[in-house]
Amino acid sequence: MQAMLKEGHKHLSCLDEAVLKNIDACKQLSVITRTSLGPNGMNKMVINHLDKLFVTNDAATIVNELEVQHPATKILVLAGKAQQEEIGDGANLTISFAGELLQNAEELIGMGLHPSEIISGYSKAINKDELVEEGSEKMDVRNKEQVISRMKSAVASIVRGMVLRNDAVGAIKRVEKAKVSTSATETKGTVLIHSAEQLENYAKTEEAKIEELIEAVADSGAKVIVSGGAVGKMALHFCERYKLMVLKINSKFELRRFCRATGAVAILKLSQPNPDDLGYVTIVKNEEGGNSVCTVVLRGSTDIILDNLERAVDDV
Repeated sequence: MQAMLKEGHKHLSCLDEAVLKNIDACKQLSVITRTSLGPNGMNKMVINHLDKLFVTNDAATIVNELEVQHPATKILVLAGKAQQEEIGDGANLTISFAGELLQNAEELIGMGLHPSEIISGYSKAINKDELVEEGSEKMDVRNKEQVISRMKSAVASIVRGMVLRNDAVGAIKRVEKAKVSTSATETKGTVLIHSAEQLENYAKTEEAKIEELIEAVADSGAKVIVSGGAVGKMALHFCERYKLMVLKINSKFELRRFCRATGAVAILKLSQPNPDDLGYVTIVKNEEGGNSVCTVVLRGSTDIILDNLERAVDDV
């Protein structure tokens, strides 16, 4: 056997020895990430294949930049990556916990147990009632109290309705028990004006036409106008004159969702809406700090600090 293999080979004599080698490789990776676990975790210095330096305690970054060759350890790395992608955190706990399980398995193998028996034991331990808080394994999705009690730790608040990321356009920020008119009109045109008189007449005609349209919407009983495009200053002026709240939704998908939530029908033509086209809302209000979209500018003295800040924002 020795003469048939190349120089530098390793020969494992039995199944247990091969398993122990795999366990040892996984334990080495677990030891690397374990000391970085928690708020007081230590930083690790990692240099990837591009000679880029990373100083971080983020396990996801550590395992991504390490060049892992061992097949068993690669499985552990994939488990950590899957945890990070699905949940956004917990990669270090996944790797460290797997390392502890494998370390205990190593002791059991030394006692003479077969790996299949150890796997069976771990599988049975998952179903132990002591590992799961009483009542948390079952939930009635129709029971409001049960759903809220399980979601309140991950969700700041539950809103029955729809949350828009944009602020209300204009001075009116709150309307209660109102009908809604939704417009998805997209118009483009070119007007040729050859004299100052034509410009003056066009301005007067435009103003009168816009006021006529806004007045028609107000006469229909609507108190909220939802536009799928930009809202001009003149149109906004007449909306506030007739006490109409204006919302702008740029996304067509969000506009469709809004129509489904309120029962409105998006009007494709600028005209007085039919009663059947109007939706209804119990309350529309703007809350301070409610906008969820913003631009965050990160500044740091080094690339390492910027990388850590970016990961912190992503985890949040």
